[in-house]
Amino acid sequence: MSKRFPEFAGASYLNGHACLYDMTPDGHPILGEAGPDGLYLAVGFSGAGFKKGPAIGIAIADHLLDGGSDWIDLTPFSLNRFQTNDWHMPWSPDEYELASDFGHGI
Repeated sequence: MSKRFPEFAGASYLNGHACLYDMTPDGHPILGEAGPDGLYLAVGFSGAGFKKGPAIGIAIADHLLDGGSDWIDLTPFSLNRFQTNDWHMPWSPDEYELASDFGHGI
């Protein structure tokens, strides 16, 4: 931190915070039916679900009320994807490629 803010060079560490990082192994949420009849999941966002919540709610509601959606296919987000070894493959050719500055111009 002192590299970017030299004023912090002499600062003392006072305390920290740890928490659960709710993430799936492939980094994508689990959405859809899972287990007993009527159990549906929308988990594994680890904080990013807050901003995606409204769209996820609509997608799950479409699935429950109409058996699916005409604007999104939830199949790739199924819990069943972890039953094969294909889950660890990228979902697109550039999924794991980041810009060299990862959006930070500093």
